[in-house]
Amino acid sequence: MDSIKLHLKMMFNLPPGFLTSFLSSQLRPLPAPSGDFTGKTVIVTGANVGLGREAARHFVRLGASKVILACRNTEKAEAAKDDIVFSAPGSVGRVEVWPVDLGSFESVRQFCKRANDTLERLDVVVENAAVAIGTFTLQEGYETTITTNVISTFLMAFMLLPKMRETAVRYNTNPHLSFVGSDAHYFARFAERSEPNVFESFKHEKGMSEDRYNTSKLLVIMLALELAIQQRQKQQQVVINALNPGFCRSDLFRHAPFPLNILIWLGLWILGRTAEMGSRTLVHAASTGPEMHGKYLDSCKPWDPSPYVLSEEGKQMQKKLYAELKEILEGIEPGVTAQSA
Repeated sequence: MDSIKLHLKMMFNLPPGFLTSFLSSQLRPLPAPSGDFTGKTVIVTGANVGLGREAARHFVRLGASKVILACRNTEKAEAAKDDIVFSAPGSVGRVEVWPVDLGSFESVRQFCKRANDTLERLDVVVENAAVAIGTFTLQEGYETTITTNVISTFLMAFMLLPKMRETAVRYNTNPHLSFVGSDAHYFARFAERSEPNVFESFKHEKGMSEDRYNTSKLLVIMLALELAIQQRQKQQQVVINALNPGFCRSDLFRHAPFPLNILIWLGLWILGRTAEMGSRTLVHAASTGPEMHGKYLDSCKPWDPSPYVLSEEGKQMQKKLYAELKEILEGIEPGVTAQSA
């Protein structure tokens, strides 16, 4: 057992006590979603499969008047829509498929423009879509994992925040913006932290490793928490949080290389949550009260993010990353960070 732990620590950079904490969280029973979303409009990215699809199914069951499946693969999304409608009598007309490709900034811009121009209200945005690949490819000038999981994810968040704030005032409610993270952020090596400009370093193949997904999720959590801090200072009514759904059986790990894919498969077979069970964490994060603003949630409970995030170095890096991100987003959509302030 000790040799296995040592091997895992070397492969995943596991912090002290992580395995015990992970098992405690992973084996914890999760409550079935019971929030009331009657009359609300919900967007779930990456909702054609896995956690996103099951979360969308729950939102429909809990009364949402419009649930938008925001997906790159519209064929799979239409199949998911049909499946959700079939399982929820009376839901015809409440589920829509909207195309969006997080590998394209223009696609995200057009999606958000459509939402801002056509939706009467926007109560929930669950940023669930993500990729995990081990080979270096570029999209929009940045490594694909960073473009998809981080930059486009926050471009969407910044562009939709004005509509969510408008909803808060008009309907006297607290819309929710929830980012799906991962406990993989606990063991991110994040070698790029020493670079003068962190995001610039993601434009080059040097440093690309199997740690990139872990690093992307670390960035998601740090940026989500900083966004929440900035919004709190402006006394906004949108609840912003980040969540960890746990170790779930999904298509996320389909690109994992050998022998990591074997270890993941075995782990999922032994400990993995079903997509439905994992999706409960997404719905929970979107139904919490204002007290969960700026929180990291693990398996439906507030939890501490990694020691690095909580460290003084991590706090300074969080501000640095936020400043760099805002500059990138302004280059994509001028004025977007001011509009979301």
